[in-house]
Amino acid sequence: MMMKRWAMVLAIVLALSSSAFAAESREGSWQAGGGFGLAFHSPVRFDLNLNGEYFLTHHVSLGMNLDFLFRGPTTFVFQPFARYNIDLAFAPDWVPFVGGGVGVGVNTNGNGFLDLMIPDFGFRYEVIDNKLFIGPDLSFHVVTNFSNTTWDFRMLFAQAEYRF
Repeated sequence: MMMKRWAMVLAIVLALSSSAFAAESREGSWQAGGGFGLAFHSPVRFDLNLNGEYFLTHHVSLGMNLDFLFRGPTTFVFQPFARYNIDLAFAPDWVPFVGGGVGVGVNTNGNGFLDLMIPDFGFRYEVIDNKLFIGPDLSFHVVTNFSNTTWDFRMLFAQAEYRF
């Protein structure tokens, strides 16, 4: 029953989305940016993010996040990701996305870990002529060093990206 509801929601979103409403195709373009926010697993940490992505198709992109988490031991996370970008026919300047990724991290105490980001979602709002975008990015992470497994929720409140 629940699976049918999710399938119906996905069908509605895809029906309302259309690449015909996009100003130009994203395929073959690069996008780079950065943002700041918080990582909520105790202790709550500040998150500074740098990212870049390449659009394989109009909707699908591959990229890399570099997160710096500050407070307590400083943590560095390198996270390749994939995203699906959705064009909304009724709001062409808004581009929601959903994705995920698998990366590695290390902190200044010398501890390393595997970071599984499932899901990653948010939206971009076009500020300037299909080149400059702002918007939040939310992601849930499963973090493990293969002895212990925990979670983290990261929220980038403000993120700006430039497409070239």
